Amino acid sequence: MAATQQIFRQLLNLCASENYPRSGLAELCFPNYESDQHDEDNQALSWIPRVQIVDEPNHKNSSKFLLDAAQMHQIACSVLPKELAFHRWKRVFSLARDGPSFYDFIYRIRENRQTLLIVKTTRGELFGGFSDSPWEMDNQYFHGGEQSKLFTFVKRSRRGASGSSDDSDNVVNRDSCRSLERYDSRDDDHYDQKSEKKESLTVYPWSGLNRHVQYCDPGRTLIAFGGGGARFGLSIEQSFRFGSTGPCETFGNEKLGTDENFRVSDVEVWGFVDVEETCCSSLLCFQPLAPAEEDVNFIPSVRVDRVDPQPETFILDQQKMDQIARFVLPRTIASCRWKRVYSLSRDGDAFEVCLHLVRKEQRSLMVIRTEDNQIFGGYADSPWSPSNSNYYGSAQACLWTFANTRNGAVRRDSGTGAPIPPNQVKVYKWTGTNRYIQFCDVTHRILAFGGGGDAGSFGLCVEKDFENGSSGPCATFGNQPLCDKELFKIVDLEIWGFATGKF
Repeated sequence: MAATQQIFRQLLNLCASENYPRSGLAELCFPNYESDQHDEDNQALSWIPRVQIVDEPNHKNSSKFLLDAAQMHQIACSVLPKELAFHRWKRVFSLARDGPSFYDFIYRIRENRQTLLIVKTTRGELFGGFSDSPWEMDNQYFHGGEQSKLFTFVKRSRRGASGSSDDSDNVVNRDSCRSLERYDSRDDDHYDQKSEKKESLTVYPWSGLNRHVQYCDPGRTLIAFGGGGARFGLSIEQSFRFGSTGPCETFGNEKLGTDENFRVSDVEVWGFVDVEETCCSSLLCFQPLAPAEEDVNFIPSVRVDRVDPQPETFILDQQKMDQIARFVLPRTIASCRWKRVYSLSRDGDAFEVCLHLVRKEQRSLMVIRTEDNQIFGGYADSPWSPSNSNYYGSAQACLWTFANTRNGAVRRDSGTGAPIPPNQVKVYKWTGTNRYIQFCDVTHRILAFGGGGDAGSFGLCVEKDFENGSSGPCATFGNQPLCDKELFKIVDLEIWGFATGKF
């Protein structure tokens, strides 16, 4: 089977080569092959099939793709190497779907050797880059392959049927830049008589002038393409909030958008899935891959790092840990071992000791037990960094509670109105209203989640060396107070980390 498939692919590549005419095999396999014989570039690329996408599980944070089918086909024809022509696309990261955690971004794309990054700005402009090497977390060196490229979608005028023809401009090769007009299956007779704006794709391949192809700096939460000059060719930083683009020697590009410095609206990273075990006929009739349906019951029971000298003092029992793994934690760490890095009863109430013990944890879970024996807390997707004035944090942070009563009344689900059972966790996700996610004030010895809203309260706050705490409604998580009393006394507090290399 593998030998037959290899021969088949070689024949198709031969049909698509620039110095070989269109063959009957390519015409049989791809009846929609474009017949513009005057345009050699279109003739060489028309054999590439339309992009097929790996199905995504239906879940709460699903989002639409940034590119439509025609734009994806353009990218496949003009940006991707030809060996990826038969690969299905798989969206491995989406800012709108997965949140702005840089470490979650790195975790999701780490196993993809070749990736396509697409950026949408607040102006609605689309551009990005193709990387031919994995994103390595190295804050000192550029890396990358020679097939990497930058690209941008821009707008230019196109004449209608009554105007002068612009067929000669459909594909323009100029120095290191190729501009390819957006694919449209309509005939020229269907176009309006007036001049209309159409999107085109401009591609900037590697120039060969230097090896500053791609760069990843976790410390600055920055990823970039291109260098050699005053700016990166394309960079995104500050947890995907801002970016910049400018001329660089690596790709010989102009700036990809209207503004050199821009605000990010959305980011996607696509990987590519090979189809090695399918027969030749299935190559011509792709069917989307359907992954297993997402089911929290498939997440294994939580395992705890047993180096803890006092495991009997854990606030959470096994049942509560399992619920938090399934409904609170991101999927990327839901199966990881837990490690208790700080415990009020074990390590004492010194604020400085707590910060010292948790300083290396990129993600952490805070668990609180009050004098009324109510249990609740928050998940932080960013490290606890000392700051006296600024909020920060990732959109995957959340608040949660096992307290099923509020002022003596049983809590009810906000959607269905059904009463919440005593041992069922209630989770409050980030609403997107603001970015007041987490806060660490060394001066006043405060750790807090959430803020904003009419009440002017933290969603959850602990202070005075973990003696007192408060919980109130906040706009960040859209939560109700997590326990009966908005001001409460803390009996015990734990902060858990996750051993990402241990399962």
